[in-house]
Parts: sequence; structure tokens; C-alpha cells
Amino acid sequence: MTSQTSESRNHLMKNVVEIAIRLGVLFLILYWCFSIVSPFVEITLWGIIFAVAMYPIHSWVSRKLWNKKALASVVLALVMIFIFILPAYFFAHSFYEGVMTIKSHFDGPGPLLPQAPPQILDWPLIGTSVYEQWNFIANNLSEAAQEHLPQIKALGVKVVSAIASAGAAYLKLIVSIIISSVILVYADQGSKLAQNIFVKIAGSKGEEYLQMSSRTIRSVVKGILGVAFIQSALVGIGFAVAGIPGTGLWVMLALILGIIQIGPLPVILFGVIYMFSTAATTPAIIFLVWCIIIAPMDNILKPILLGKGASVPMLVIFIGAIGGFIFSGIVGLFTGAIVFSIGYRVFAQWLLEEETT
Repeated sequence: MTSQTSESRNHLMKNVVEIAIRLGVLFLILYWCFSIVSPFVEITLWGIIFAVAMYPIHSWVSRKLWNKKALASVVLALVMIFIFILPAYFFAHSFYEGVMTIKSHFDGPGPLLPQAPPQILDWPLIGTSVYEQWNFIANNLSEAAQEHLPQIKALGVKVVSAIASAGAAYLKLIVSIIISSVILVYADQGSKLAQNIFVKIAGSKGEEYLQMSSRTIRSVVKGILGVAFIQSALVGIGFAVAGIPGTGLWVMLALILGIIQIGPLPVILFGVIYMFSTAATTPAIIFLVWCIIIAPMDNILKPILLGKGASVPMLVIFIGAIGGFIFSGIVGLFTGAIVFSIGYRVFAQWLLEEETT
């Protein structure tokens, strides 16, 4: 009896060791595979997001092009690349002009900052104070700049490095658009694969969660990215017509502020102050009216676009998107909204089951 018990224990230990070794090898292979594909995860994820967001438009374009999915994908990819490259071009152009302007002021005999326009004196209450402070800074800025030249150069290197990083991120987005165009060609097969994965993970609720994820991605694209693009484009039109220098820089800043949910109001306020400081009263007032129209636009469009077609409340998507952005950057706008929406549905379903039992 004792020998049988000892043998069974040895057999059990042998099985445990074999299982542990197999699990270790399995996790090692999985980790190795993840390490190999990790450089492509972000780009592929963005490609999937673009593909899901553009699928309805791709279907419409495909029907117009005699159901040629490949041609429709190429057309959409070219349009999207143009949309992404255009603001980058204006940003680069404005940045170059700004650097050249600063360099010419720095090398020239004149002050770095021009004297305050006389129109500032007409401002009520603060006009005289702003006029005097402006001229004081303008008269002393050149000496301060010469004194802190090494620090200014170091700051310039950091700015250029940040712009280079942004350029690399832009390049990733372009590659992601190309990947999304390939995914759209095989959208039917991809949809079946995604459905199988969701069903394997979530069981009978898998297809429902898949549909919810697709709708959430489209809601975030329209309600957050779409509104930010619309507002920044309108800001750019106003700045360009008004002749405010560095329009591309301000448009890019307005776009970034819109995506992170601060809104383009700081950029708009700068434009208004600049116009009332340098331009005549009539064009400044026209510019102010234009800014008053576009400033609250996100508060009107976001509730309409963010919750349209979604199977969860708009507030759930918004909280998930903002929390995801804080946690993992821009891609978190989508992953956060999807995960939080699924979690909300699971929790709501659990409460419903509790009430019925």
C-alpha cells in the first residue's frame, strides 16, 4: 500500500513538472512572438482603427466604383494621406518661416520684439499698462537673449527633437493608412476572424461586443478626432484670411488641443488679441465674430457625433476615451472607449441578471 502511494506521488510530481515545463516553454514562445511583433503593434492597431472607421465610406465608394474593393481602398488611402499631409506641410512651412524671422531679427540691428502698436492705448482699463509693459520687454529682450544664448540654443535643440518625434509619429500614421487600405480589401474575411475571436473570448455575447466595439471606434473618430479637425480647419481659415503669421503652427496647436479635449480657445484668444493689437477695428471685429462662431462648436457637435449610433451612453464613451488618452496616449482614445464600453455593458448585464433572479 505504501509503495503504491509512493508511486502515485512520484507519478503526480512527474506530471506536475512536465506541465510546468510545457507551460514555461509555451509562455516563452508567446513572449518571443510578442517581442518579434511588438514594433508593429501600434501601427497595426492604428490600421485596424482606420479600417473600422472608414468601412462604411469604403463600402459606399466601392459601390460607386463597380464593386472594386481594391480600387476603392486605393482612392480612400490617397485621400486620407492627403488629409494628413496637408496640415503637416503647413506646419513645416510656418515653422520654417518663423525660425527664419526670428533669426533675421536676432542677427539684425533692430529689436527682437517690435514696439507696441499705438492701437493698444485705446484698450479700456488695461491699454496703457499693456503698452508700457510691451515696450519694456521689447527694449530689453535683445540683451536678455544675448546673455542666455546657450540656453536658447539648447531649447532649440529640444524643440527640433520634439518635431522630429512628431514627424516619426506622422510617418507611422501614413503607414497605418496603407495597412488599413489592405485590411479594407479583405474586410469580409477580417470581420469573420474578429467575430470568431470575440466569440471565443466572450461566448454568446462576443458578436454583440464586436458590433459595439466597431460603433465605439466610429463614434470616437467622429466625435473627438472629427470635431478637432473641423474646428482646427476653421481656425486655420480665419487665421489665413486675417493674415496672422504662422498659421500652420496655430492650426496644428489647435488640432492637438482639440484632440486632448482642452479645445482651441487659447489659440483663438491669441488671434483675437493679435488682431485688435495690429489690425484696424473693422477686420478685428469681423475676426472676433468668426471666432465666437467656431469657439463653442465642439460643445454642439460632440454630443451629436459622439453618441450617434452607439449602444452605450455618450458619457461612457467620453470618459473611456479621455481616461484611455491619459493612460496610453492618442491610441488610448479608442482602446479606452472600447474597453470601458464593454465593461459598462458587462456590469449592466450583471445587474440585470441580479434583478431577475
